[in-house]
Amino acid sequence: MRLMVDFSGTNRGGFAYVRYANPEIARSAVNGLSGPKNKKNVIKKASMSDDNCVLFVMGIPVHLTKDELFEHFSRRTERLHGVTTRPSSNFNSPNRGFCFLEYANHSYAAQARRELLLDPYVQEWRSEITVNWSIPDKQKNDPAYEPSKNIFVNNLPEDINFQRLMSFLAQHMDVSHYVNCKVIGTKAFIGFTSRDEAEFALHIIEGMKIGDKILHASWARPMQKNRDRDQDYASCNARLRFPSISEESENHSPSHSPCSGYTAGSVQEFSFLWWSEKGNTYN
Repeated sequence: MRLMVDFSGTNRGGFAYVRYANPEIARSAVNGLSGPKNKKNVIKKASMSDDNCVLFVMGIPVHLTKDELFEHFSRRTERLHGVTTRPSSNFNSPNRGFCFLEYANHSYAAQARRELLLDPYVQEWRSEITVNWSIPDKQKNDPAYEPSKNIFVNNLPEDINFQRLMSFLAQHMDVSHYVNCKVIGTKAFIGFTSRDEAEFALHIIEGMKIGDKILHASWARPMQKNRDRDQDYASCNARLRFPSISEESENHSPSHSPCSGYTAGSVQEFSFLWWSEKGNTYN
């Protein structure tokens, strides 16, 4: 078992990671801890965790190739297995100012993240990098998996609307890659022209702040795979129909879009045990 503690040794987050002998035993434990037999209500939520070994790095010069990035980061960190980049939309540069670093395992990735965060300024590039965990697509192991081009954004301000959200996001990324967007209360579904554009936006939006709200982003997934988990979103209709950006801004009339039938599953899935210490509850 691994508790996430602060410098004083206190587990203020109210969660822990537990490693089992194999995935089958782990899944059985999740079912047992989440089932009705857990009458004492000590554990609020249990689910399979992601052994994330990929980092998302922003702020790299766009002229650097994949090999040059690998050479740089392998000097600074240990057990780097690979670097993934995305070329610019017009293919004029080998990357878009960000890359993904894949390590041998989660421990090496966590160590690399700490080391890069301690010294984010790169003298030879004359720029400062931003390092975060990559956001995994939890449906990749599904036999019927189809890469999504739609993302779900949660924890928006209560007074948010379509125009305000688009205006804010336009300050941080190219809005020409948006296909459609639907704001529902403090949540939003956004569709993109391609998987690459959606992946970039996903990592940009995650952790952003609008006012005093920190945004959380995840891959949107088909409604049929979330029906049992997303009862809280039933009020948003069993099938959502999203207007395009132009239609939303002109007359708010509904139209079909690639986001139809998607719901917010990923954000609700905690990859740890969550209990009710000090009034913490799962929302």
